[in-house]
Amino acid sequence: MVGNRMWWCRQRIDHPLRQLMTFPKDDQLIYKIQFLGLELDDLRSADLGELKSMFRNEQMAINAQDIARKFPIVEIDTRYQPISDQIINIIIEASFPFKWDPHVTHDTLSFWIFIEDGNGEKMYLAQEVQIDRHLANDGFKFEYLVPVCESHKYLVTMTSSRFLGVGDSQSIYIKNSDRATFDSFESNPPNLRPLP
Repeated sequence: MVGNRMWWCRQRIDHPLRQLMTFPKDDQLIYKIQFLGLELDDLRSADLGELKSMFRNEQMAINAQDIARKFPIVEIDTRYQPISDQIINIIIEASFPFKWDPHVTHDTLSFWIFIEDGNGEKMYLAQEVQIDRHLANDGFKFEYLVPVCESHKYLVTMTSSRFLGVGDSQSIYIKNSDRATFDSFESNPPNLRPLP
C-alpha cells in the first residue's frame, strides 16, 4: 500500500483517510484528525457545527467531512438458504454508503469476496467483483452455492483490493435443525409400457 501512502502493521496504524489526502497540502488536516482521535465514522456522522468547534477552522472541518464521506465503505448482510443436506445457498447483500467521486474511485472499484469455514481451514469461494457508480448507488445481491462444512460456521468477507481498511465480514451459523429437515427421498420408477 505504498502507492496509497499507508502503513498497516501492529506497531503503527495510519488513519484510513491518509489514502485520499494529497501531500503536503493536507498535512495539517490529517495531523489534526489524528490529534483529535477522530475515526472515519465520527467524521461522517458528526454535525458540521460540532466539527467546526473541534477543528476551530471552518474550511478544515468542511474538507474533513467531505473527504470522509467520499471514502469508500462497504457493508454486507448475509444469510443462508438450505438447498439440500450437502449444499447451502449463501446470499450476500452489499451496500455502499459513501458519496461516489470519480477522482477518488475512478470508474470502478474492485472488491474480493471470500467465503471460508469458521476455522479458516477451507476456502469455498474467492471471487473478484467490479463495482461501478450504479451498483454502488443501488447495492446488489450475490448468491453462491457452497457445501455444508463440518463446523457449521462460515465467514463471509468482502474487502477492497485498492483501499486498505475497506471491507466488512460476517459469520453465518448453520443450525442443526436446518440440516435435519432434509430426508432422503427415493421414488420408484413408474411402470411404463413399451410403444407399439
